[in-house]
Amino acid sequence: MSQEPTLDYIAACNPILHLPEYKMLFCKPCQNAIPSQELRRHLQVHHSQKKPIREPIVLEMQSLPVAQTLKELPPQPDNQPPLSFLPRPVPGHYCPRCVFYKATNFKNVRAHLNTEHKIFSDPSITATSTACFLQRWIQSPRGKWWKVKADVVPIKCHSIDGNANPTDEELAMMKMEVEEEQRLVDEEVGSAEQTLELEHDENTEWLRTSEWPRWFQNRPLHIIAAASATPSIQDLPLSLGSWAGEE
Repeated sequence: MSQEPTLDYIAACNPILHLPEYKMLFCKPCQNAIPSQELRRHLQVHHSQKKPIREPIVLEMQSLPVAQTLKELPPQPDNQPPLSFLPRPVPGHYCPRCVFYKATNFKNVRAHLNTEHKIFSDPSITATSTACFLQRWIQSPRGKWWKVKADVVPIKCHSIDGNANPTDEELAMMKMEVEEEQRLVDEEVGSAEQTLELEHDENTEWLRTSEWPRWFQNRPLHIIAAASATPSIQDLPLSLGSWAGEE
């Protein structure tokens, strides 16, 4: 029987920090804010943590007064200094007509201006005039950007691209990158849901009572298949294999 992990070992395996100033849980290796309701999935999918280690962490962290859902993680106010515990600010663009929309390429800002503000041509709105640096809590399409102060952005950050007219090939590549990132996010969520569902099924009250997992452990497949077959209504023996030369 495997030994239960000690509290010190569980603490050493815990990648999650509590940031009370921001009322959030933060994964240091992933540099992501983690809504409390997603903590269990995150530990299992991204850190491959087994239940004996994962569940004590979840129990401790979910009792804290932190954001429970993604909606409770709004962007920071604009024009603040960059947060050092997040990834370095990235070059991006903002909508000059509203305070909400930011993107990492000017094409998306232009599309936003067209659809949301009905601005189809304005010579004063260019990639250079809307250039900024951005950060976000979650490093995936689910995260929402905010502007940070450009004068305090680390020098090692990439320079802002002032190209206002990307080629058709560049636009196609941007679209493919966005679609691929979204596909990976959807795949991750689906895989996590399936994994959690299977784990839950293996720990139902019926399985704990019947102890089938213990009886089936390390048994040959033909024994498991025969034992799990539906019993026949006829009064015939069901062979499970041979024992001491007899079937």
